[in-house]
Amino acid sequence: MDKRDIVERILKSIKESKLEKTSINKILNEKNESPGNLYYHFKSKNEMYREVLHYSFGEIENSLEQLKVTKGSIKNLYRLTERLINFFEERDDILLFMLIYKGSSYIKSKTDSKRFLERFKKELEKEGIDEELTDLKLRAFTGGLCEILYTSIFIHEKHLTEKETLEICELFWGECN
Repeated sequence: MDKRDIVERILKSIKESKLEKTSINKILNEKNESPGNLYYHFKSKNEMYREVLHYSFGEIENSLEQLKVTKGSIKNLYRLTERLINFFEERDDILLFMLIYKGSSYIKSKTDSKRFLERFKKELEKEGIDEELTDLKLRAFTGGLCEILYTSIFIHEKHLTEKETLEICELFWGECN
């Protein structure tokens, strides 16, 4: 059992039974592993969840890095937003973890949760938006988008339509001419 396998098991378990009900035994019982194997990689539950967070941000970053930047920064913001929506619709386990993480007392250490937003930030800076307003926009964007996607995926059990995606883009970034 390696770290990635454990992280994937944790994400699966969280999706099935939420963070608070995810137990070490549940993670281990899936493949009849002993606790020693788990604690070889992690000293605590907090450390495991920090690794899941690091993995999740890495997966998001990898997905966004696949986009090529064009000249129009608003169009780039639209394309990045569409890619992020598609990513979370494909990896709803990571979406759920990100939502749970926001309010979790399990992960107490500071993490750089803005890493995956760097490409969005660069595009906003091209538009001449100051750093303080950029940070505010990105916090509103990530919080709002995650809540919208949670409702769509887990409550209504559907993915966003192209029209809904366009409306989200216009709401956060303005009209794209």
